[in-house]
Amino acid sequence: MEKQNKELIKKYQRQEQINQELREEIEILRQDQQKLKDAIKTTSHKTNLTDQEHLENDVIISGIAEDDLKNPNDEKKIVVKIAKFCDVDINEADMEKCYQIGNNGKKQIKLVFRDKEKKELFMSKRK
Repeated sequence: MEKQNKELIKKYQRQEQINQELREEIEILRQDQQKLKDAIKTTSHKTNLTDQEHLENDVIISGIAEDDLKNPNDEKKIVVKIAKFCDVDINEADMEKCYQIGNNGKKQIKLVFRDKEKKELFMSKRK
């Protein structure tokens, strides 16, 4: 009986040791998980800021005659003409994206500048 008790005590102690090791491993995993959550939060915040900065470079140009937008890819040429009319030196290389939006006869051009300075100059000279 005493031998069985000693074996049971050894098994119990071994199980307690295993449990302790598992608790320590769980704590390490919990800390790693928190680090990952923090990294995701930081990355999401940076991505959001980048998206907001990119949106700051968008301009919508309204009041364009439908006849001027008959051919595809005329948008950039029209924007360059409008910029020249406003005494702003803008070329197609300054535009990241430029395309038509709107329907029901209300044609508009969405223009995305490559940098904020050109957009601000363009917006300051609008008429």
